[in-house]
Amino acid sequence: MLIDEEVIVDVLVAYGFHTESRMLVMAETGYPDYLLAHAVRLMRDQPELPVYLLHAVGNNMHKRLASGSTPWPAMGNYVDLGWNENMVRKLPALRGIPDKSPDDRRFCAAADAKWRARGRGGGPPDLCPDV
Repeated sequence: MLIDEEVIVDVLVAYGFHTESRMLVMAETGYPDYLLAHAVRLMRDQPELPVYLLHAVGNNMHKRLASGSTPWPAMGNYVDLGWNENMVRKLPALRGIPDKSPDDRRFCAAADAKWRARGRGGGPPDLCPDV
């Protein structure tokens, strides 16, 4: 499994996801470095092996992999598990939030109001740090 954020790799490994699922869990950057050569060799020796991609909305991980701008083979058996923007917009919890970038103060205010309406304190984590 390739993930767009190294910290998510650390969290999944800390909770034993890699052993429970019997798969390597690595970042798009090649982190952790000591597994990179083994993972690339495994992908080349077994091209039918699925490589799951988990990433944030709007992240173009699949395109970067295909372009060869990452340490991973451009032609892998990649299975994209990430959510695209259209899928996220259909989530009931996000209805009513303006279609703006997280940097837009109106978007942050609406997201914060939704968060508070559900009885949560503060703003949505890491979404709007200044709200």
